[in-house]
Amino acid sequence: MRILLVSTSSGSRGGGEIFLLYLGEALKAAGHEPMLWCADHPRMDELAAKFQDFGIVHRSKYKNSYYDRIGWSLGAFLDWGTSRRIATEWRLISPDVIHVNKQNLEDGLDLVRAAGWSGIPSVCVIHITQSARWLGARFGGFRDLLSTHVLRRFSGPFVTTPETRAASLRKIVGTSKAIHVIHNGVKSQVARKDARKAIRIELAIDDKMPLLISLGRMEEQKQPLEMLRLAKRCCELHPGAVKFVWVGSGSMEPVWRAKRLQMGLENDVFYVPWTDCFGDWIHASDAMLHTAKYEGMPFAILEALAGSLPVCMTRDLIKEIPPFNAQGIVPIDDDFGWLNLVIDPESRATLAAHASQLHAERFSLLRMGSDYEAVYQSLLR
Repeated sequence: MRILLVSTSSGSRGGGEIFLLYLGEALKAAGHEPMLWCADHPRMDELAAKFQDFGIVHRSKYKNSYYDRIGWSLGAFLDWGTSRRIATEWRLISPDVIHVNKQNLEDGLDLVRAAGWSGIPSVCVIHITQSARWLGARFGGFRDLLSTHVLRRFSGPFVTTPETRAASLRKIVGTSKAIHVIHNGVKSQVARKDARKAIRIELAIDDKMPLLISLGRMEEQKQPLEMLRLAKRCCELHPGAVKFVWVGSGSMEPVWRAKRLQMGLENDVFYVPWTDCFGDWIHASDAMLHTAKYEGMPFAILEALAGSLPVCMTRDLIKEIPPFNAQGIVPIDDDFGWLNLVIDPESRATLAAHASQLHAERFSLLRMGSDYEAVYQSLLR
């Protein structure tokens, strides 16, 4: 099959873009022909360059709803001309299936409409299904009406993850629409002992010192200041017994750096800007601390599980993402019992084994690829 993976082109480093890379790799390995369509904006250059390992990349003049348009989703909703032009482009590319990849409900409404107008079998994947009103967006109710109008007119199936996302999406698009739940997947990782050693030397900590990693964009959604609060309390409870590192840059970096200094954590909490070698930092760590307020199916956690790292996250997030209610995932509690589990070598080793098993059983790259392949084949039938 020739599958055109469509990016709404918000950037090259978000979870949705990482998803496209993993899916492209899985489809290529299964003998299919994945292709990528994205904007010609420079912020998409990184994604386009990486995707070329798996398939052809098509670039187009396209305005992203959030970064390039006045009026956000309203601009995309009213721009029928762009939808017609892009539908023509996609017909010329002639894929068997169009896969529109949306970050949230209102993202890329013009692309959803273009997929319908192209006449090519299409599927729409939505990673975050909370409404704009729930997310606290300006004019959220009005923006939700626009999203509902377009999505209910899309004739193809939807895909989201986990099951709780499907329930909220069903309220938006209606009960008559086909909604598939497919968990994200990542490939297994092979630890590089030399990388772990080099990073530990760089941080000036020995190999036995527990290091907890937080991995992701430093944005409000990820709650990096909450990570600092937890780190401060951990260091008070166990002075000199645990270290932390945040890997990933973002708009909150200046505030986060100032807060870290104010809290006296500069020797206990390290910072690393965005790096393509985040796998090395996972293997240099002993557990993950994930403080996000809300998520879809975050690849940072899946990468950690693939690297045999136990993951500590809030009970609310575990409730929101039921597949994470499993061994290898440690709920953050108020009495900091979770910290005792990850700094004790024996209990941490047990948790690491559970984390690796959880990845193999639920979040493998092979499983994700085959699940999407089944959806594409059902479209063609």
